[in-house]
Amino acid sequence: MDAESLAPNIPEMPGIPIDGANIEILNTPTDFYEKLLELTLAAEHRITLSSLYLGEGDLEKKLVSTIGERLDRGKIDVTVLLDYLRGTRRTKDGESSLTVLEPISERAKEVSEISIYDGKRIRE
Repeated sequence: MDAESLAPNIPEMPGIPIDGANIEILNTPTDFYEKLLELTLAAEHRITLSSLYLGEGDLEKKLVSTIGERLDRGKIDVTVLLDYLRGTRRTKDGESSLTVLEPISERAKEVSEISIYDGKRIRE
């Protein structure tokens, strides 16, 4: 099946209309990271991240620190969902995505939720 044969059905498919003028192209991983930090600081009600893993490096720790800065400015809900296997994988130094996120869960227990998704258990 090619794209042209699907074209007549596109209006019938569910979707969310988006004005192209509201789309910003992020060309590099650095652009994405900087936008993530910017939006984290600008969040008004909630921050929600869903990812395979967060990582344990300086950039990831800066993101967690930025979330902490935003929490310092007032109440905001923080939700993070990670993959179980990747999110708990430890480096030789014993760090994992979950350990990097600990400052958020310890600092804002009442407004933060750090969860892991174990797809293997769901398939069993």
